[in-house]
Formats: sequence, C-alpha cells, structure tokens
Amino acid sequence: MIGTFFLVSIVIFAVLQLPPGDFMDYYMAQLAQEGEGENISQTAAQLRAYYGLDRPLYVQYFKWIGHTLQGDFGFSLLYQTPVNDIIHREIAWTVLVGGLSMLFAWAIGIPIGVYS
Repeated sequence: MIGTFFLVSIVIFAVLQLPPGDFMDYYMAQLAQEGEGENISQTAAQLRAYYGLDRPLYVQYFKWIGHTLQGDFGFSLLYQTPVNDIIHREIAWTVLVGGLSMLFAWAIGIPIGVYS
C-alpha cells in the first residue's frame, strides 16, 4: 500500500513537471509583454530561488510530498493565493455536483435494476 502511494505520488509529480518550462517562464514572458522586462533574468533567478524551482527535482519532490502530506498545498503562483483557500472556495460546488450526480444515478439505476 505504501509502495503504491509512493509510486502514484512520483507519477503525479512527474506529470506536473512534464510541460516545457515552468511558471517563471510564463510569468517572465508576461512581464516582458507588459513592458516591465528590465532585469528580467535577475528577477527570474530570484523568484526561482525563492520558490525553490532552482533546486534538483528530487529535492523539489521531497519538499512537495512533505507539504502535501501535512495538508499544505502551497501557494498558487497563478492566482497569488494559497491553494487551500482556492480548494475551500470551490469545494461546495464540487460536493453539490457530485451529490446531485449520485442521486440522479440512484434514481435511474435502482428502478432499472428492480425492473430487470
């Protein structure tokens, strides 16, 4: 069970790392497009160091899995807010849609099962 969890966590982390570049590349391109591109390489290096994106992948993985196991999903670079706040804001709609889907499936499935 622990081995499976470990393998799944490695796959999830690898999938998150697969896209070319990282958020800093996107962010720096956005700054350059807005005309705030002076000292862009220095800013990028500072932000990569601050967020730990300049560290080796295995260090990033162990930091990520450690925080995830503690319930700390980090800080969204895109929305500039903690990920836990985003999850708490959206969880009500997720539970509502999931619950309604389950009730709909029961309402259709049970009568069909009884009939057959």
